Amino acid sequence: VIFVNSFFGIDKPKTLPPNVHLVGPLLSPEYPSLTPDLENFLNTHQRVVYIAFGTHMQLQQATITKILTGVVHLLHDNVIDGVIWPVASSDTEEFPSEIIVNNVTIATESILKNQHEDFRILGFAPQFSILSHPHTMLFVSHAGLDSSNEALLTGKRILNIPSFGDHFYNAANLQSSGVSIPMEITTFTITEMVEKVKLLLEDKDGQFASNVRRMQILAQINSKRIQYAADVAEQMLYAGKTEDPMKSIYQSPESRWPFWKRYDCDIYLIITSFCASLFYALFKSVQWLANTINLSAQSTKVKIL
Repeated sequence: VIFVNSFFGIDKPKTLPPNVHLVGPLLSPEYPSLTPDLENFLNTHQRVVYIAFGTHMQLQQATITKILTGVVHLLHDNVIDGVIWPVASSDTEEFPSEIIVNNVTIATESILKNQHEDFRILGFAPQFSILSHPHTMLFVSHAGLDSSNEALLTGKRILNIPSFGDHFYNAANLQSSGVSIPMEITTFTITEMVEKVKLLLEDKDGQFASNVRRMQILAQINSKRIQYAADVAEQMLYAGKTEDPMKSIYQSPESRWPFWKRYDCDIYLIITSFCASLFYALFKSVQWLANTINLSAQSTKVKIL
């Protein structure tokens, strides 16, 4: 039996064997709550962007500089009014000492020390609680599976910057679901980031809001399957230790077929026979044509002599 942490809606519909069960999105039974400072920050800011790239992704200074410059541009344009960014201690060393916004040089020391009223730079952030807050408007993410599921469950629009592994697959699924716009981590520009955030948040035709709501409903409905997964696992553990015929209910039909049928040997034999017959007929036709031309040429030579 195979359990997959996904659901139809984010994954494209497809035919699956009976031993494969979609049981996602899987959730933790509990999540850390907001600290008093974070709760106050979110309550006093109406349009907050949450930036997080997981525990394994290391951002280069050039990437951090572009993201930081982009969100400061968005703050100046009044598109957003707050930024929460959990950053590992090793990553703070990659922060630039200053950035340039609208030809003005801005020192980043006050941002890193949380002395800027519109920034919160954290060593750890209760991600699910932040995303659940109604004032969190956008999630800038790496498109990790857990982060993507949490964004869907809380109904957030996503600006994805995938970097490796399943990030690209997740980002493509989120984009096709209409809740996300991706950027290429090595080539995106500050202007591109600003324009895409505005596109997501302004949402002039209401499509992003509609898609986010649709995906949130699907994610919430499917998030209740963890008990189903536990029941199936317990059922198969019990059946595997006995002669109970229950253990065969998830076997695919092919497992009960003979070898030749399971691997479509009859079909391959028919195709091979057809191709061989066609090749033989073509070969004989060419041979006949060559003989005819040769006899005609010999006949012409005899007449000339």
